[in-house]
Amino acid sequence: MTCTDVVLGRNKALASRAEARIKIATWIADFYTTQRRHSAGGGLAPITFEQQSQARAARAALLEQLTRPHHFVAGAHLDSPGIARVTPSGDGYALEYLAPPIG
Repeated sequence: MTCTDVVLGRNKALASRAEARIKIATWIADFYTTQRRHSAGGGLAPITFEQQSQARAARAALLEQLTRPHHFVAGAHLDSPGIARVTPSGDGYALEYLAPPIG
């Protein structure tokens, strides 16, 4: 049994892609981020891990390190796939793309 079996219902036909998207989004919101334990979060559900000050402190330290010269972030998980630099912005941080965003 796979995650998609659980989310979509094993061997169940869906009416449309829109229905599949809704079911997957609901599963992520109702189970994946609130109940499922993740090893990267010390065995806690992501929502629980995020509520801890350790998570905020770790994220702040990483973002601060990424603002140093010659540090970059890359990947498809960005607002637009590509490579960017992290820059301080007010009380937070911003992404400065090294190439124009796609899209």
